[in-house]
Amino acid sequence: MLRLDPIPMTNLGLDNTLHNQLYALALANLFSAAVSGATSK
Repeated sequence: MLRLDPIPMTNLGLDNTLHNQLYALALANLFSAAVSGATSK
């Protein structure tokens, strides 16, 4: 998976899960913003 910030290979696991949740939340926010913007036009 492409990441914006490099994560040390020894620091995977909990950090990997946390980063995945943060990226998923950011993507969800971007998606909802795009949808609401498109429908409000």
